[in-house]
Amino acid sequence: MNRLKRANKWSEAEFERIKAQSAKAKSVIDKLMKEKKISKEDYDIVYRPPHTSSVYPSNAVGAYQFIRKTLAPLVKEHKLENVPFSPKVQDFLALQLLQRRGFDDFLSGKVTLEEFARNLSMEWASIPRSADGLSYYHADGKNVARVPWSKLLDMLKEAKSPSELCGHSDDLKL
Repeated sequence: MNRLKRANKWSEAEFERIKAQSAKAKSVIDKLMKEKKISKEDYDIVYRPPHTSSVYPSNAVGAYQFIRKTLAPLVKEHKLENVPFSPKVQDFLALQLLQRRGFDDFLSGKVTLEEFARNLSMEWASIPRSADGLSYYHADGKNVARVPWSKLLDMLKEAKSPSELCGHSDDLKL
């Protein structure tokens, strides 16, 4: 019985830790969206440059401009094939990408602020790779960083702050 109580306490503590980290992650995503001036209408955006062929489409969809090679494996991994591509689903998937790029390691100090910011730039072309202000993907001539480096670092510093627990992780449930 005692062992069971300890196990339940650990599970509850672990749940609270994950909930707090999810709130911090959601806060980062929300701030990035605000900085990029993304609105609720942007959840329905499909971007397809006029020069792309239908054989090799370069579509980016939704508020986070997911591209096919990123979106398809995420949808499959989280078994969302038959789930509408709603704002809630898009937010959830964006948070998964944030986690994949080392959000937990950043919060725990295993990854520096600058390393994590660079990791994010590898996920989203609109995020600069460094203080030079260029997108990680700038060489292709199609991608431009739209979030100032200093502002990105400030947002990430706030997320790491112990007092930063804005947002509600309940919003993240599918």
